[in-house]
Amino acid sequence: MAKDCNNDGNPFLPVVSVFCGPGGFDAGFEQAGFTSVLAIDAAPAACITFKRNHAAAAVVKRDLVTIPCGYISERLRELPESPIPVGVIGGPPCQAFSLSNGYKKDGDPRAELPRHYASILKVCVRGTTGLTGQRLGLSVLSRPS
Repeated sequence: MAKDCNNDGNPFLPVVSVFCGPGGFDAGFEQAGFTSVLAIDAAPAACITFKRNHAAAAVVKRDLVTIPCGYISERLRELPESPIPVGVIGGPPCQAFSLSNGYKKDGDPRAELPRHYASILKVCVRGTTGLTGQRLGLSVLSRPS
């Protein structure tokens, strides 16, 4: 059975974090009442740091460019209580298109990462396969009254 409330009595609002990095974005979402239940990043150091910062979340080291369709929903089903996320959060790396990057080069593969992030979101919003086979309530990205 899915969890309805956190230990403090507030609504349980699970999210999936992609391109999670060390978890700073997630910390802000936690302050707003959300809980990261699954985090994915390709960098080993980011995964280790994320786990230290968010011990309750499942962390997967995986390149999001190479994940097959259904990968995220499979990982969610492996979690205790199989939470149904209310949203997906993430911050794809921006070095490839950042004006501050003095070492920027044409053809940097990181320039494609925002497209991969958009593809993940598109699947979730469509609700065709979604994260769990159900349409996500992405309008629930603000804390309920």
